[in-house]
Parts: sequence; structure tokens; C-alpha cells
Amino acid sequence: MGLPAALSAALGASSRGCVGSDDVTTLDADICQSAPRGLQSRQQQEVEEKQDAMPVKDAIKGLKADLEGFLGRRNAQTDGVAPQSAIETHWRPEFASDTAVSAEWEHKIGNGQDGWGNQESQYYTAESKNSYHKEGHLILRAVANNNSNPPELSSARLVSRRTLGRDQGVLTANIKLPCAKGLWPAFWLLPKEPFSWPTDGEVDIAESWDGDLINHSCFHWGTWANEELWKHSLMETRIDDMCERFVRFDFAWRQLPENPGQSKMVWYIDGKRVMKAVPRGNRPLRDMTVVLNIAMGGIVVQHKIPDNGEYEMVVASMSMTSEPEGGWRRFEDDWDALKEAYSGSNPQPGPVNLRSMTN
Repeated sequence: MGLPAALSAALGASSRGCVGSDDVTTLDADICQSAPRGLQSRQQQEVEEKQDAMPVKDAIKGLKADLEGFLGRRNAQTDGVAPQSAIETHWRPEFASDTAVSAEWEHKIGNGQDGWGNQESQYYTAESKNSYHKEGHLILRAVANNNSNPPELSSARLVSRRTLGRDQGVLTANIKLPCAKGLWPAFWLLPKEPFSWPTDGEVDIAESWDGDLINHSCFHWGTWANEELWKHSLMETRIDDMCERFVRFDFAWRQLPENPGQSKMVWYIDGKRVMKAVPRGNRPLRDMTVVLNIAMGGIVVQHKIPDNGEYEMVVASMSMTSEPEGGWRRFEDDWDALKEAYSGSNPQPGPVNLRSMTN
């Protein structure tokens, strides 16, 4: 192996010109003439020894780099930090403009029983005016026309054709929610039909009511009897610019059959932990389907109806992966740091304001 150019230059002109070569610059010649022959020989010997030693040094450096890389990977695994390449993507719905929404989503149609159980006012359709793909995004559009009699209130409710299908994982979506009076957009989970509500469980990941700029992370199970209100968890997180930008919502779960007493769920907003709960519903989380919808009117918004206009819920991306960023160790740390919320309670007074995280 020859010497690198930079190292050759660093050794000086005398190492090039004092060996009887014809390729000697004036400076080289002066140095050679003034240097004793014995000194020239020692200089040449030192250069040759350095040349011989370079391959060994390079090999040692290479081994050192390999060892450091191995130790780094081992420590990352030991610490529960998942290398990016170790995270597997199990589902990523296609939002291409030439792909039909119905390819991965089932459209629910109509008013539903008792306004989908909440006395909602909208009529869900499968029409392209209410759900479509555009520029790599999935768009749900609610249309309000109060000038007609009765008012025209159309929207979309999409249910994934697949279930989570896994005992642990992370569901992530980047969503811009519409904010207006009388609107109730949501990104949530329900068991695959048929199911019993709420005993089989419901997970609300992104949910805003009446344009209040508050996300409502929820978990429902049990019944609505007073003695079971503790079975309904709610965390309110204020996001002042939630209707102006895409907010990242993550829901991570572990419900391993071999450890039934260690089942856990953690909600995240923009990468920040916000809520935890134990999945106590009758149905396992692997049976859950993903639901996207924009409701209008109903009990939650005190039966208010949106003003005339079009209101869009834009989903920039969605995926289901094998583990959280940071690994399951981070998930366990986040679980330990959170308090479980019951019956609409918040571990700390007032909403969790994310303004400082978004500015």
C-alpha cells in the first residue's frame, strides 16, 4: 500500500530527493547536499518503516471502527432503543390520486341508528365529493348547506378493511383537523364488526369537538353506569394551531398473550407522551379497525350545525409499525412517567398546552 498524498507531503522534501533520484527539486538538492550521508540513510530507513507500518495502522483503525459500531448497536439494543432500520412497517395505506379510497377503506353510508348513537346530523356517503385522494393525501370533506330544506349535511366515515392484527405496535398519522362550530372530526379505533359498545372497547387517538382546539385522547370500555365511569379515560390536550398544520398522532400498544397482566397503551402527540391506559375491553386490540370521520351536530357539540361551507380533514400519512421510535424501553419509561386518567380526569389541572412544542 502506497503512502497517501497528504502524508507524503508531510514527510518533507528530503524524503523524496535524497535517494539518488533524478526527480529532485532545487530545494531537495540543497537539502541533500547539506545533509550527511548517514543522516540521509537514516531518514530513508525511517520513511520505509513508516510505509511498512501504514497497512497495519489502517487495519487496526478499521478493526477499532468495527468494534465501536458493534458495541454501539449492542448498547442500543440493551437500552431498548430501536435502530431505525429495525423498525418494520406492517401497513401504510396508499393515498395516490389514481387509487380508489375504497381499495383500503370501507365507506359507511347513511345516518346510522339514532344518528350513529350520538344524534348526529350528517349523512355519510361514498361520493368523491366527501372522500378522495389528492397530491398524496387522503381527504375527508364535510359539506354543509343550510339553505336547503332540510339542510344538506354530507360527510365521510371510513373504516379500514384490515384490523391492527398485531399484539403490539404503533399506529401513526399526520393529520390536519378541521376546526369549526358543530364539527366533530376523529381518528379512532373500533373492534371489527359485529361488536358490543362500549364493553368491547373504543380508542380515540385524535378527536376535536366544536372547534375547541383541544384534542381528546380517550379509551372507553365497561358501561355508562355511574359506578363504572372510571372505565372511561380522557385526556385533554390543547393544540392552539391544530387546524393550521399537520399534527402527528401516535398510539402505541402492547398486549402480549403470554403477559396478560402487563398490557399497556400510550398516546403521543407530536412525539410527546400525553396519556396511558390499560386495555381492559372484551376484545383484544389486534381486532381493532381504524376509523376516520367528520361528524356534524349531535350531543357532543350541543346539536350545533356548522355554517355553510366545506370542511376538510387532511391525512398526510398513516402507518403501522413494529415498535415506537426509541424502542420499547422508551415506551416503558413513558408509561412509568404518566398517570392513568379516569372518568374525564386530567392528572394535572387544565389542559396540556403544546404551544411551546409547536412554535
